[in-house]
This record gives sequence, structure tokens and C-alpha cells, in this order.
Amino acid sequence: MIMKKETIVFLTSLAIIFIIGYVNLTMAPKNDEFNAEEYANVQNEISADAEILGDITDITDVADLSGTDEKDVPVMNTDVLNVSFANFKLNKEKSNMDLIDHLEENISNNLISSDTKQKFENLLLNKNNYIQTEQNLELMLQSKGYNESVVVVDENIVKVITNDTIEQADATQILHLIVSETNYEPSQIKIVKFDNIDL
Repeated sequence: MIMKKETIVFLTSLAIIFIIGYVNLTMAPKNDEFNAEEYANVQNEISADAEILGDITDITDVADLSGTDEKDVPVMNTDVLNVSFANFKLNKEKSNMDLIDHLEENISNNLISSDTKQKFENLLLNKNNYIQTEQNLELMLQSKGYNESVVVVDENIVKVITNDTIEQADATQILHLIVSETNYEPSQIKIVKFDNIDL
């Protein structure tokens, strides 16, 4: 059997790549120690990212500004808000994935006790449930016409951050939707306008 020159070069290159990968794998230092401080820092970053200031009662309607002329009303650049909202949504999803990766990494660590591993498994299960609930609620909100909305679910609260125009009737409809689809009470649900939150 005669092989072409290109086939021999390809197979030789493939063998060299496997050899380099094996050497890299065996020579790389292993750092499998559990770092509780790093885990606490990740948790603090995630809770800081999810902290929301303001709620639906903070929204001011232009019609409520009595005695002001249209020229006096401040105008916001909606393109900047739309880009910021898209970045906010991507950062939220990225922080969720970072936390899941961190928890899975700690679960696979052989140096931690079985009790600690069980706690990480419970945290991972809860976080996956929260993410699934967030995605389901966002889809339901999109089906109702609230396309610019992000939902953040935690143990005690559901936060709906929207870049859409929100009136009191909209807030009530969103509230009823979440109450009917989850086990959260109305007092546990916060609806905020995107420009009212601290990024």
C-alpha cells in the first residue's frame, strides 16, 4: 500500500500534536485545592451584579410633569440604553454560567469532604432551577409582548428588569403572570425599569 506524501505529512503532524498534548498534560502543575475565599468572592460578585435599586414606583411619567414645556423635558438616547441593556443581559447570563462552572469544578474536586461536596451539589441544583425559572418567565414575558425584559430569580425574590415602557397595568399583568407560574408571593416580586438600576 502506497501512501501519498500529503497523507504522511498529515499523520505525522497529528502524531506530533498528540505527543505535545500528552507531555503538556503530564507536566502541567495540578492545582485541585478548594479555595473557600475564591468561592466567597464569586458569590459576592454575583450578588453585587444582581442587586437592583428602585422599583416600579420610581418611574416618572412625562405626562405627570405639570407645568413643564416639551423643551424642558430631558431626552435620553435610547440607542445607548438598548446597548447597555443588551450588555446587562449578556453579563447576567455570563455570571450565571461562571457560577455553574465554578460549582461544577468544586464538585469534581477530590480534596473536599463529602459534606462540602453535597453542599455544592445542592447549590448547583438550586442555581440550575433558578436559571430554568428565569428562562421560562422571560419566554412568557416575550409572548406577552415584553421583549426587553430580564428576570432574576433567587430564593426569596423575583426581579423583573425591563427596558420596555411600563405602565401600572403592565406591572400588574407581569405580577399576575409571575404569581401564576411560580410559588412566589406578590410581595417577593420586584419590577424595575432598566434605567432605575445601579449597573
